[in-house]
Amino acid sequence: MRIRGFFFFALFYGVVGALFCALFGACQIAGGDTGVEASYAFASGTGVLGCTEGTGGDVPSVDKKAGPDRISFMTWNTQHFFDAEAQGTEFSEFLGAKSRWSAEKYSARLDRLREGILLCGSSAGEGGEKGPDVVVLEEIENARVIEDLCNCLPQRSRYRHLAFVPPGTGSAFASAVLSRFPIKAVTAHSVFAGSVALRPLLEVTLDASGRPFTVFVAHWKSKVGDADSTDIRSAQERLLYARITALESSAPGAAYTACGDFNQTREEFALLADSGILNCWDDWFARCESGLAPGPKGSYYYEGAWETIDHFFCPPSEDTGYEVADFRVVATPPLIGLDQLPARYEVYNGSGYSDHLPLVLVLKHPE
Repeated sequence: MRIRGFFFFALFYGVVGALFCALFGACQIAGGDTGVEASYAFASGTGVLGCTEGTGGDVPSVDKKAGPDRISFMTWNTQHFFDAEAQGTEFSEFLGAKSRWSAEKYSARLDRLREGILLCGSSAGEGGEKGPDVVVLEEIENARVIEDLCNCLPQRSRYRHLAFVPPGTGSAFASAVLSRFPIKAVTAHSVFAGSVALRPLLEVTLDASGRPFTVFVAHWKSKVGDADSTDIRSAQERLLYARITALESSAPGAAYTACGDFNQTREEFALLADSGILNCWDDWFARCESGLAPGPKGSYYYEGAWETIDHFFCPPSEDTGYEVADFRVVATPPLIGLDQLPARYEVYNGSGYSDHLPLVLVLKHPE
């Protein structure tokens, strides 16, 4: 199958400011011979990047009953998802003559990524042949991976609206958003950390049946390798909190969620923990302890213990008119092995899925 897309590029230069630039053109994506219209938002650049719809004047109040009755989401760190073409930025096990990485293994990984998305859709109540309404993926090498993934998904449930900001210098990966709802704007916000390469915070605004819905996508600095990474993540948290505060101030009652791989547990947040914003892990832990949920108490397993480093944050239902109908860790085979732990991907034999488990969130209007 072939997807015909309209690409939106936002090019930005400098550390502060934004340049809005729209370039529209047809794009042929490798696949079969049936055309499907799709819209894409791809942004590239450095510093604070913005591609927004500037509108002066007062912002009208938000109708909390507006928007779809139900919206489903997933977030998943896909673990080093490279394509089959060498770019020079791949990790050593994926690059070079001695690597066991191949086009065949890439194709098999795409099939497993599709399988994981459909499993999450089933967990979210979407049925077995449909993923969640909004899919957020971390550790994606480039747009080609997302294009190839879309060509793997069932034809009737493919995502027509995609957002992707290519990785900056010094980074091998970026995050992607696949949506059934049209994408109105994509903004990337960066924290300056000297020579340390950081992934930007994505702010993706969707048109959810006529109501703006903002998805903040985070992939914060890892704890591995840098003694000062706590300070960096604190700066990244301040940035996210500032963007949420700005959204709430400009549009009281605005609907949003913040999700991704934050590389810190629920106990390690400061501003977000004290803000009244809901961390969905809190209710999950309560359900696990009462026997209402099977667990696990985390999405990542490290040194013999589960960790809550992937997250969904939501505002209280009284603020937006949306309540959390369901949140869960998708810990089912084949995403977990016989040991009940994440089935991490292994290049040498092509087995496994990811070292993270996906999270699913369902929001709905109260009845």
